[in-house]
Amino acid sequence: MLNAAGNAYGPDLTAIGERRSPAFLTKVLSKPSDGLAEDFLFVRATTSSGQTIEGIRANEDSFTIQIKDNSGRFHSFRKSELTNLQKLRGQTPMPSFAAILSPTDLQDLVAFLASQRGPQ
Repeated sequence: MLNAAGNAYGPDLTAIGERRSPAFLTKVLSKPSDGLAEDFLFVRATTSSGQTIEGIRANEDSFTIQIKDNSGRFHSFRKSELTNLQKLRGQTPMPSFAAILSPTDLQDLVAFLASQRGPQ
């Protein structure tokens, strides 16, 4: 999300330049698992019908789990009705941009994100 546009699957980047340094942004864009928030958990659930849902844990208690998928849709399950629930600690669906972008493009992306200071 940036200035209320986009999908809220990941963090809101509207004021990321106020909260994070360029060095931190470079590190996370290069190796996303190094910057995961403490409460972030990527999960994969398999239903009794064989459907697999991957996403970010939105909420969980002893009996239920709510998962937000990459389209922003929420799924709610009773744990007793799942055949498998994997908690993929330390994993993230975000790719390493160091493997996708040239060093110059990565620097440009970091500069853009560092310039995001929120609504003016």
